[in-house]
Amino acid sequence: MARLARAEVFSPDEVAVVHVMNRVVRRCFLLGTDSLTGKNYDHRGTGAIGTQHILLTIATQAR
Repeated sequence: MARLARAEVFSPDEVAVVHVMNRVVRRCFLLGTDSLTGKNYDHRGTGAIGTQHILLTIATQAR
């Protein structure tokens, strides 16, 4: 079954967290413990949270 292109699903001026959700659904865990393999990915948390904070700061200053 073919998937719709992101441009067909979301408006260009709409803010969405598509990439993160897409990766989790495809079994590529970003954070936490993968129950299937038992691997723990908590070491990624500090970098991900720091990056989100920086992006949020930039986005709020741009308004």
